[in-house]
Amino acid sequence: MQIIPIASGKGGVGKSLLSANLAIALGQSGKKVLLADLDLGASNLHLVLGVQSPGVGIGTFLTKTTPFSSIILETPYPNVSFIPGDSEIPGLTSLRAPRKNRLQKPPGRRCRLPASRSRGRDPSQHP
Repeated sequence: MQIIPIASGKGGVGKSLLSANLAIALGQSGKKVLLADLDLGASNLHLVLGVQSPGVGIGTFLTKTTPFSSIILETPYPNVSFIPGDSEIPGLTSLRAPRKNRLQKPPGRRCRLPASRSRGRDPSQHP
């Protein structure tokens, strides 16, 4: 699994367009892609993908009992699935710690970090 974050502190710089095109290109090359719009204030990635405004998304997962699996939507593009952001639930732009934790670790899933390749060596020292 590989995670490719695309972010900027400024709006209107092309994050959604870049993300969608990268996901579509990877999907067309045979990679399975899960594209997540984590914008909780003005999400619009669904528009770029040509997906109707969904009734579920990361916001409904964080504020309701919506299972994580039900917010993963199919797209018209091969091998590309999509998790919509949310702009309709007030207060989502200032999440408290429990909701942030829920976002980082979906229920039923455990995050495991890969084992270090430099066992027994001090990572601050170069070979």
